[in-house]
Amino acid sequence: MTPAAIPTSDAIAASALKLIVENPFFKIGAARIRGNEYRVFENAPRNLVGVFALGVPHGEKDFIYYEGEVWTHARLWSETRRFATALSEGLGVKKGDRVAIAMRNFPEWCAAYMAIIALGAVVVPLNAWWKTEELRYALKDCGAKIVIVDDKRLDYVREFKKALGLTLILVRAKGEGADYAYADLVAKSGPADLSTVDIDPDDDFSIYYTSGSTGNPKGVILTHRGAITTLMSWTLIMAAITDANGGKPLHGDNPGVLLGIPLFHVTGSHAIFMMSWILGRRMAMVYRWDARAAVDLINRHRLTNFVGVPNQSFELIEAAGSTPMPTLLDIGSGGAKRPPEHVFRLKEKFPNANPASGYGLTETNASGCVISLSDYQKRPDSTGRP
Repeated sequence: MTPAAIPTSDAIAASALKLIVENPFFKIGAARIRGNEYRVFENAPRNLVGVFALGVPHGEKDFIYYEGEVWTHARLWSETRRFATALSEGLGVKKGDRVAIAMRNFPEWCAAYMAIIALGAVVVPLNAWWKTEELRYALKDCGAKIVIVDDKRLDYVREFKKALGLTLILVRAKGEGADYAYADLVAKSGPADLSTVDIDPDDDFSIYYTSGSTGNPKGVILTHRGAITTLMSWTLIMAAITDANGGKPLHGDNPGVLLGIPLFHVTGSHAIFMMSWILGRRMAMVYRWDARAAVDLINRHRLTNFVGVPNQSFELIEAAGSTPMPTLLDIGSGGAKRPPEHVFRLKEKFPNANPASGYGLTETNASGCVISLSDYQKRPDSTGRP
């Protein structure tokens, strides 16, 4: 694969402005939201169910690779709709209810996330590195009564299950203390009609817990419009880069990304999972980070993109050794400042790839500043532009 072209930031900005003016999908107007006027994408989907619908036409195209499994868009969407039925008809979940997910990265995490949101409920992705007391605190704080868990989180949560009145749904395992097996619920449920729930753009869709320097983690409440605005902004940027690149997608016609970070973080759920779903970008998922396994996955599935914290991309350099990685075209970073020397080391090691960095907040659905392409190579110590 040939090295990716590098459009200039001025060319990308000009293309973005052209798209805003000429493409109705990106038209910007104004809306009054909770008493204040904001700029909005006028023709954006009304809620995240509309965003999910954008990925449905990808159908039988590969979407998730996980330890030998291949999940197509169609398979994940079918599972999402069936699990939504199980939650609503079997367990009585309704609009506004809080439903938590406490597990490591699995394909079922994605199905549960979309199903909860599509019902108008509020999904609460919990940190899978937490143990008993942290999980107890967050579940009591958010008020969720249904928790989707893997076997390790089951060990922690069942210690206070009765005290908090929790219903536990266990994924990919059999264990004492769970009320239901996820696979059984999906198998016996029909596909839900996800167009029937009236979800307002400014309804809450999620609570993410974010840690400060002191005290307990704080629950950040996010709305459908907030997430959609971020996703639309990223889509506009990618469309502008393609336009500035002469109409050729910078990452080719069959892009793929390695998900090496947790889905319970907005970078994982928004920038990687939901953007991949919308774009039809393939996504290789790992249970836990392993740099050598990452090199193998990138080459095996011919992945074009990598996103991780700075230390992960540096470990990728060391793990690759003399192994070429010709399909890798973009090496993204977030969560911490990447040392400037890493930018040069990455470009030297992976000449086809462009290092990139993003800075965002949980409160903004991961939106913030970004720097990439020629700008980043000229200013490796910069946070980038808003």
